[in-house]
Amino acid sequence: MNFFDRYKLSLALVLILLASIGSLAVHRVPEEERGLLTRAAATVTTPLQSLLVGTADGVASMYNGYIALWKARRFAETVDQENKQLKQQLWELEQDRQQNLRLKRLLDFKQQHDLRFISARVIGISLEPEFHRITLDVGYDDRVDVGDAVTDADGLVGKVIETTASRCVVQLMSDPDSSMDGRVERTRSRGIIKGMADRKAFLCEFAFSLRTEDVREGDRIVTSGLDSTFPAGLPLGVVVKSGDMSQGIFREAMVKPYADLSRLEEVFVAKRGVEER
Repeated sequence: MNFFDRYKLSLALVLILLASIGSLAVHRVPEEERGLLTRAAATVTTPLQSLLVGTADGVASMYNGYIALWKARRFAETVDQENKQLKQQLWELEQDRQQNLRLKRLLDFKQQHDLRFISARVIGISLEPEFHRITLDVGYDDRVDVGDAVTDADGLVGKVIETTASRCVVQLMSDPDSSMDGRVERTRSRGIIKGMADRKAFLCEFAFSLRTEDVREGDRIVTSGLDSTFPAGLPLGVVVKSGDMSQGIFREAMVKPYADLSRLEEVFVAKRGVEER
């Protein structure tokens, strides 16, 4: 391989560079001062100069475009990250707002009833389908006793069935072994609220009310206070379906608890006639 074959690319670049410099030098001479050779050189190098200028402009345009695209991508990544942070902050604020609303409703409920309430948090949920029970973070050291009623801001939740020093187990009103004496607020018709082990809608049955009693859909059911467990007037639920009065001795109705038994977080253990220990 001879010298020209080995360095032909480098020589070509050098010639183009020299031609560019010569073109620029020729075109810097005023037209009226150009001689015959200068004019000829200018004529010959004009296309080359145009090509070089166009190439330089194209390269500059591509570079500027790349820089602009890079900056746009960085900006988009920054905006996306800030958007994620804002969404997280909004979610946290919404959680705080929901908790504040629950606590306010609990406080309002406490003030509406002449009872002593012990605040508690749900720390466990029974996973057995046949049992509807929750565990609270209070026990007999907090003056919680077996049989105490448990409520949330909307209505009755259930009753305490087991206690330890710092924990207690609550049987929800939807538990199949749960029963409580209730009455229709509108007509004062009495019946028994029984759990149905329904984990989808957590419905209860309003049973043993005489078929002649007036029980309608939309009626509010509250505790009667005639048993030894629940104070009178605590909200239980609303009638969502009433049985046919023409069949059987008793009228049966379906009741949806006011308390959302599937989403319990903060509750109250209701105490009445509590003496200092």
